[in-house]
Amino acid sequence: GLGDVYKRQHLNPVAVSDQPGEVFIKFNDQHTGESHVTSDGDGTCVQSIVLDHYVQTHRLSDITMLKMDVEGFELTALRGLSDTLRERKVGAIYFEYCEPWLQRHHDPSDVFAFLRDVGYECFFCREADLKRYGGQTHRLAPDSGGEIMLTTIEGHALPEATDLLALPNGIAKSCLLYTSDAADD
Repeated sequence: GLGDVYKRQHLNPVAVSDQPGEVFIKFNDQHTGESHVTSDGDGTCVQSIVLDHYVQTHRLSDITMLKMDVEGFELTALRGLSDTLRERKVGAIYFEYCEPWLQRHHDPSDVFAFLRDVGYECFFCREADLKRYGGQTHRLAPDSGGEIMLTTIEGHALPEATDLLALPNGIAKSCLLYTSDAADD
């Protein structure tokens, strides 16, 4: 049950990066969701770790879901997980796409190029996005039951901000949708 999930959690008071060391985080006490890693050394110095090393050190055989909310530092954090991703040890990555925040550190398209290179594809997963982009193109049927409807980001202009789901290639199955018009033909 849900209690088991909490038992398996462990809080690590560190930042994640593509190399061990330190990063600077500018904290916003008024709106913690705007706190972010800075490139100019402004902010509080925080120890950073590489997630590949963490996975190896803690002998994690798989990660069902990785939720990332690092305010534009996604690519750097994901690069620190590249071996684990190539080994397909991460079942899903749920992350916030916010173009202005990503631009603090790199071109936003670099996140998608990296994910493609390590064998992951990205999907819209919010109901409003599925509607905006013409309905679901894929579905994910977890072992726990139910289905999650998704729309590939390929061929679509991304909104300035949304939530996305990255899955190992081939995990989400394409689905052919029939409209009432098609059924009448």
